[in-house]
Amino acid sequence: MKKTLTGQWMYFKQKGPIYGENAAPVTRGEGTVAPFLTDPNWVNLRRGDNHKCVYYHTQRDLLVITSADDFLIDGHEEHIKWFDQALDEKFICKPVEFLTTDHPLEFVGLEITLTNDRIYMSMEPYIEKMTEDLQKMGLKLSNREVLTPISQPINPDTPALSPKDIHLFLSGNGCVAWCANTLRPDVAYAFSRIGQHSSHPTASALEALTRAVSYLFQHKDLCLNQKL
Repeated sequence: MKKTLTGQWMYFKQKGPIYGENAAPVTRGEGTVAPFLTDPNWVNLRRGDNHKCVYYHTQRDLLVITSADDFLIDGHEEHIKWFDQALDEKFICKPVEFLTTDHPLEFVGLEITLTNDRIYMSMEPYIEKMTEDLQKMGLKLSNREVLTPISQPINPDTPALSPKDIHLFLSGNGCVAWCANTLRPDVAYAFSRIGQHSSHPTASALEALTRAVSYLFQHKDLCLNQKL
């Protein structure tokens, strides 16, 4: 980094992953969290074969889902506290939060809510923030009612996008991807079709993205739920 007043260069050495850095999930997940969770001398969880972010303690019936250094834990309160204490002994952690009817939880863009007879998962806060950010980048939402996330084929022969709109397109479709892969399977097909134009996005592809985001925003309150 060059100091603007003196013109001298300053050098820094990075000793660990920075939040948001591409290497952070691997470094924190595979290099730090996974060995601790599966270590027989610590919490001794069994790791999922298909889903590597899922861990289970057979004796305690304790389920742990990870996302880099975030944890979603399902089990009896005494076992959750046991696991939380083990984490605190190993890492510097935030206090554990319990899902109650008066206290919803946020996890990787999901809002998890509990009632007396059901549990709900919603992406409404994430979709609102996503839409706000994309609008600041120049996305214009549809003023009409949007009932489906995609309606017609994307025309690759329409004009190519400017560099600014390409950045908007790629950012927007990345947001739609997170929704599709996390909690909103209703936009999975739209994301797949739109994503096929990522290497050479056109005006038609941006229109399709605008429709998908408008659909999500107009139907942001859709959620998954089940009886307890």
